[in-house]
Amino acid sequence: MFFLDKFRIDTVTLARFEFNDTSDINSICSQMVNVSFVISVCRTPSSIGLVSELARISQVPTIQVDLNYWPLPLYFNDTSAPTITSPSYSTMVLSTLVFQNVITDIFADLNITPNSTVLYDNIYPPDFTAWRGAFSILPGVRFVQMETTVLKMRAQITQLRFQSINSLILVAKTENVERFTLEAADYIEQRVFNIYVLTKDITAFKCDSCESALMFWLRPFPVGKIMEIRDLDDYLFRNEIGLELDYSINGWDSSVEVRIYKIDRDRDHEDALFNKEVGIWTPINKLSVMYGTLQVDVRSLNIFRVVTLIQPPFVQRTGDPNTPYEGYCIDLINMIQVEVNFTYTIYEVEDGSFGTMDDNGNWNGLIGALVSGSADIALAPLSVMAERENDVDFTVPYYDLVGTTILMKKADVEYSLFKFMKVLEWPVWLCIVAAYLFTSILLWIFDRFSPYSFTNNKERYQNDIEKRQFSLKECLWFCMTSLTPQGGGEAPKNISGRLVAATWWLFGFIIIASYTANLAAFLTVSRLEQPISSLDDLAKQYKIEYAPIKGSASETYFRRMAEIEETFYNMWKEMSLNESMSPRDRAKLAVWDYPVSDKFTNMWRYMQESKLPPDMDAAVDRVLNSVDGFAFIGDATEIKYAALTNCKLQQVGTEFSRKPYAIAVQSGHILKDKISSAILMLLNQRRLETLKEKWWTDNPNKVNCPDSSDESDGISIQNIGGVFIVILAGIALSIITLAFEYYYYKRKARLASEKEKEQIEMKIQQVIPNGIHQNGLKQDAPKTTNGVNGNGNAVQRIKRSNSVATYENTAFQY
Repeated sequence: MFFLDKFRIDTVTLARFEFNDTSDINSICSQMVNVSFVISVCRTPSSIGLVSELARISQVPTIQVDLNYWPLPLYFNDTSAPTITSPSYSTMVLSTLVFQNVITDIFADLNITPNSTVLYDNIYPPDFTAWRGAFSILPGVRFVQMETTVLKMRAQITQLRFQSINSLILVAKTENVERFTLEAADYIEQRVFNIYVLTKDITAFKCDSCESALMFWLRPFPVGKIMEIRDLDDYLFRNEIGLELDYSINGWDSSVEVRIYKIDRDRDHEDALFNKEVGIWTPINKLSVMYGTLQVDVRSLNIFRVVTLIQPPFVQRTGDPNTPYEGYCIDLINMIQVEVNFTYTIYEVEDGSFGTMDDNGNWNGLIGALVSGSADIALAPLSVMAERENDVDFTVPYYDLVGTTILMKKADVEYSLFKFMKVLEWPVWLCIVAAYLFTSILLWIFDRFSPYSFTNNKERYQNDIEKRQFSLKECLWFCMTSLTPQGGGEAPKNISGRLVAATWWLFGFIIIASYTANLAAFLTVSRLEQPISSLDDLAKQYKIEYAPIKGSASETYFRRMAEIEETFYNMWKEMSLNESMSPRDRAKLAVWDYPVSDKFTNMWRYMQESKLPPDMDAAVDRVLNSVDGFAFIGDATEIKYAALTNCKLQQVGTEFSRKPYAIAVQSGHILKDKISSAILMLLNQRRLETLKEKWWTDNPNKVNCPDSSDESDGISIQNIGGVFIVILAGIALSIITLAFEYYYYKRKARLASEKEKEQIEMKIQQVIPNGIHQNGLKQDAPKTTNGVNGNGNAVQRIKRSNSVATYENTAFQY
């Protein structure tokens, strides 16, 4: 059911059938109708061969699970080993069986003496003895069942002491090895036993009470898949399957990698406990030794392994193989290195997480690397937490208290030059225009037909100063100016017209007041609106998903808070139902409302449904691209940096659950006090403030984003700029109108002048006799005493009748 949801498989139906060595292959084929794949757990060579032949013929994908002990060379780099070349057939070997092959490659380097004793517990089932075959390379080896109770174990240790056992190989669970180490502390300190531990569980050796220990510890190491195992565990728990099956995580990753640790503890040096990784074994690359030999004296080493993870600006990649990392923490460890004088190598943690603990007490991430011994120092923005302090040591904090906060995408503010037009919907604007036209026309009609209007009663109002005739043009202008502070001017004279005007004024007052009030709110509400402003706001809604990074301190916080609420509820329920209490005391507890809220229980359930992002990049991507919105809950520093480098992101709400950042080391590590002293000196010299200034204020990846608080000072030009466009449009329209007016009236005057000229010429043609010539007088024209022809009087009369001067001169010339 878990993988159906994980890989989106519709349905899976399991069918089981059995066969033996004498079964006919045709009868088997008949049972494989509509089979998608085959998982075989056959154990005999003949039946395994039959399954492989079946896979070759049917081409049905087949996985053969090999449950037998097998020597490693048969499967790796051995050309003489038989191979099956069918592409539909593959073999899967249990990782615990592969783990046994480490003995062949490692025991020679460990200098294990002959006649060794293998002390084993119930780590393997009683009927599974194939694991013993790996120890056949040790001559004279014998196998002894380990006692697990304290008294019997003490007796067994004493018996082994007097049997002169030198090399003691413990094939047992971690808890039994720790118990044995505690009981045999005196003999271990006296170097009576040379102890070698092989365990197939993933629990690291802790044993705070073990004051003396000297052993080689060989254990498988989970590479990248442990979080998937935890997902399965959570799924079983949520569906109450784990409660029925008593499920617990004690398996490990199928990517076989064996790590060899040397554990050295001395009761005389309680502050110098060593749990150091000295080698790695893989099936392909075999044994890789870190410090030249597995027998290295770990106490004399001045080389320490530093584990880190990528979280800018504390740690980030450079792309340079010589200096692969940079950041606040890298500069810090380099400063500390100068003061403490040690050498370090740095690597990234495999699963990319800070570290969380499962129900069995197993850690992953940075904390897991320290607890197991894979690293000496964890260098990262690592929060100091109580449950982490139980298994590792923290130096003095190097960074201020950092809380948990929320990262969200900034609301997309819609800018529009004509946003002031959106205060009213388009149907409202159309209704206003219609009311304007209707009122103007109605006002013109009333003025035209009312006997008391100025148009129909001019003699009555001839002494008034204002003599406004409400033509259609004047009515349109009156209604328009009435909506402005300028006012409409003189009102109509008739009462009916004034009632129309008063009604329009009242209408305009309400419209203008409503528009003005809503304009301010409309331009500010979009930029001030923030649906989520705190963690409580997130808890009260179910539209926007929210979650922390899986495996982070924030996840631990919400998980633990949900567990605390559940614990308190169970305690209250038991107390309220406790029959041993008096009725009066029980009545005090039997309130209707449960006194403790289930806020974090509901939030944690919703986070699991929302799916926790695996890393910071995935979280930021969900915040930016989620359709319904996503809120990431995490450390304030990583959220602050995300908002620092992306203007689309913002930090929401105040910080809560504040904790300092510190460097973590192995419990009882020799460098703890030295690193703490170096950090205190750097703090006193204010050099850490310089680092903070370098990687935050002057960070090259920082982007300059517009300050959202500036927008609250006033309305931006992006929203009100349309008003200026209206002014420009009005000015442009007025210029066009002026040009039209100028052209229109000039053309009208020219046409009038031409028409008048034509009329005058027509009159001249009618008055002047045909005998008058344009260039002078004819010979038979009558003479006058003053030298003017007889028609001169007519010309003079034309002059007196408002003729133009041009024609006057022409007439006198005639």
